Amino acid sequence: MSPTMRVLLLVAAVFMAIYVGRKLRRSQFQINDSMFWIIMAFVLVLFAVFPQIAEWAADVVGVESPANLVYLVMIFLMMVRIFLLTIRVSQLEDKLKNLAEEVALKDEKISKS
Repeated sequence: MSPTMRVLLLVAAVFMAIYVGRKLRRSQFQINDSMFWIIMAFVLVLFAVFPQIAEWAADVVGVESPANLVYLVMIFLMMVRIFLLTIRVSQLEDKLKNLAEEVALKDEKISKS
C-alpha cells in the first residue's frame, strides 16, 4: 500500500473519530450508531498503521491490490450498515402506524362520549 494511501486512511479515520465524538457530546448521535463509526475508524487506522494486514488479507482473498481490499471491505461494511438501518426504519414505520391507529381510535372514542 502506498504511503499516500496510508496517510489518507489515517487522516480520514482521525476526522471520522473527531466528528463522531462531537456528535456524541452534543447528543445528536446514539451510542449504538457511534460504535459502528468508531469501529470503521479503527479499521482504517489499523490498515494505515499496519499495511501488512491489508497485504496479507488481499493475498488470502485473492484481491490484486491491498487498496482494492480496503475499498471492498468498506463497501461491504456500508452495505451491512444500510441493511441494518433499513430494518430499523421498517420497525419504526410499523410503530408509527400502530401509534397513529391508537390515537385515531382514542379520538373516535372521545368524540362519541
